[in-house]
Amino acid sequence: MLERIVLVGAGRTADSLLPRLVALAPLTVIDSSETALASLRKVPEADASRVTFRLADGTSRLVLEDARASGEVGLVAATGSDRQNLEACRIAR
Repeated sequence: MLERIVLVGAGRTADSLLPRLVALAPLTVIDSSETALASLRKVPEADASRVTFRLADGTSRLVLEDARASGEVGLVAATGSDRQNLEACRIAR
């Protein structure tokens, strides 16, 4: 069982994935755009306590290590840029 899911990217894909992911485990959403994060903050009240939003670079090793903390963590890379998605996955591995 996952202790946390880290979702890198807060665009349209993240918007459709968020309700399904938060049902599986607590969720941390990372994006470098405050506007994108603000659009996702419209989380249903029941799930709001299970979602953390972080304004940061999801391709940074330090940011991903901090989001991981400890335990089993899943990563979903959904930035809209293949290069950024690959880099986030490479670093997370």
